[in-house]
Parts: sequence; structure tokens; C-alpha cells
Amino acid sequence: MYGRVFAAARAAGQSSRARVADLLIAATAAANGLPLYTRNPADFSPLQRILRIVGI
Repeated sequence: MYGRVFAAARAAGQSSRARVADLLIAATAAANGLPLYTRNPADFSPLQRILRIVGI
């Protein structure tokens, strides 16, 4: 799942190296079928096809 998340972020032009922890958290949520709760939903917009993003 991390590979899919990483590829989606890179395809959107986001620097994935600086966001490794964020991408790992997103991959964990996606792998377990859970939504990702975040205060910055725009940061994860390229991942909307992989998991549900919930802004708080």
C-alpha cells in the first residue's frame, strides 16, 4: 500500500521524501480500510482515490 501512496504523491508532484511519515500514516489507514483524519486535507488530496480523507 505504501508503494501506491508514494506513487500517487509523486505523480501529483509532491515531494515524498519530506513527507515520509505522512505517507506511512496514510498507507496504514488505507491498508486497514480506515479514513485518514487530518487538519490539512489539501496535503492529501492526491490520495483521495486510494483512501477517504476527513478534514478536522
